Amino acid sequence: MSSLNLSIVIPVLNEEKNIPLLYKQLKQVLLNLQKSWEIIFIDDGSHDQSFKILQKLHTHDQRVKVIKFTRNWGKAAAYSAGFQMAQGRIIVTMDSDLQDDPEDIPRLLKVLSQGYDLVVGWKNTGKSSPAKFLASRFLNHLITFFVGLKIHDLNCPIKAYRAHLARQLNLYGDLYRYIPILAHDAGYRIGEIPVQNHPRRYGRSKYKGGKYFKSLLDFITIYFLIRYSRKPLHFFGVAGLGFGFLGTIIGFYLLIRKFIYNIEIMKEHGPLLVFAVLLIIVGFQMVSFGLLAEMLTRIYQREERGEKMCVEKILE
Repeated sequence: MSSLNLSIVIPVLNEEKNIPLLYKQLKQVLLNLQKSWEIIFIDDGSHDQSFKILQKLHTHDQRVKVIKFTRNWGKAAAYSAGFQMAQGRIIVTMDSDLQDDPEDIPRLLKVLSQGYDLVVGWKNTGKSSPAKFLASRFLNHLITFFVGLKIHDLNCPIKAYRAHLARQLNLYGDLYRYIPILAHDAGYRIGEIPVQNHPRRYGRSKYKGGKYFKSLLDFITIYFLIRYSRKPLHFFGVAGLGFGFLGTIIGFYLLIRKFIYNIEIMKEHGPLLVFAVLLIIVGFQMVSFGLLAEMLTRIYQREERGEKMCVEKILE
């Protein structure tokens, strides 16, 4: 078992002005906790002075560890690398832009100790525009309705995890936004507390204008993975059988019209006949695709190969 109590995992992308202030605030809070701790910064392809500043912090304080990526691999890869390196029994994630407040960490840990496996922050006093606030609320309510996880803020960066949960997460792409859903699907207990949300002091936000549209697409992905990743034939097969059945019914209708009323099908119902044949072909293809997906799922479960980010340096 690890001798460390707490690991703080922080992705960094061009935050040279924020890093020293964040380290100072974090250190003050962590020293007051009277727990053994470490801070892991993941430089996700910064092109400013962020890595040089992190190197100086590591030289000054050996409890600061640094992972440097060869390029920008994304937040999911940064989390995965940080989780694997973390030695603490509890892992806390937060952003490096000073919008998350280190003072919330003790509160997260207190709730986590009440039997939860993951505690998520809820930025209920957001600084965002009304349009972004409404879009976020709509997306969260949509997720609650389909998944059954009642939570207000899925994508709040500041979270506290039990280490075994964090290391079991298979994160890639933008699926880090849905960590609470992945944990909920695996049977873990999820808690939530309101946290502070400070305005950004330095640098630019990494979030683009289309993030909510992308989040909706990501939700479709995560919903499919949760419901059908272990049984893809149930999704493609049901749809395929439905199309095939509808096409067959239309085909029988046309045959009855021909033999009873002696009509020329191609002359009077040509488009309908083509539509019926198309439905049957699409249905057959979807069932076949579902069977192929089942075979790939079995192979993946045996070999479980994930995307590997390229790490340039590790300071530990």
